[in-house]
Amino acid sequence: MTNKNCLEGIRCPQCGHEDAFRIEAQITVYVTDDGTEDQGGDYAWEDESPCQCVACMHTATIKDFRIENQSAGEGATACGEDAFVERFRPIVNHINPNASFDFGYGGCIFETYGEEYEFVCAQNPRCIWTLIEADGGLYAESGMHIVNRLGYFISETPLEPVEHLSFCLAAAETEGGAA
Repeated sequence: MTNKNCLEGIRCPQCGHEDAFRIEAQITVYVTDDGTEDQGGDYAWEDESPCQCVACMHTATIKDFRIENQSAGEGATACGEDAFVERFRPIVNHINPNASFDFGYGGCIFETYGEEYEFVCAQNPRCIWTLIEADGGLYAESGMHIVNRLGYFISETPLEPVEHLSFCLAAAETEGGAA
């Protein structure tokens, strides 16, 4: 859920994605007349280096992608499935009639592969939520994530552009398989 290595403190201000970015970096390489060899050269980027989110293609500077420079209130963890459903209203999976995570009106989880994944990728990035397993719990995390993902939700209501939320979901909803 939170990066702890070279992307620590970096998150897309548009969709909340944290997993991967395209960053214009300076790199030191060994060069001869025959070409270059990647010998694990040093690379670096600065606050003014261009950065692009691979999920929503938003482009800005690294400084804009730093969580500390994003509006207050982002990254909050909200409690409860009811709050998630009431505010964002996940849509029913129309592709798979046996989809799990029925919030009272039909299964809402979309798979991480195939036709369902293609449908998720075609949606507004601010309407995509990733079902993540972390720290023994299940969370609906705003944005499209890869690590620890079990599936995706698509919401009727989009997240605000600079907002990033994580909702703790009840474990009882996983009966019959989460993804």
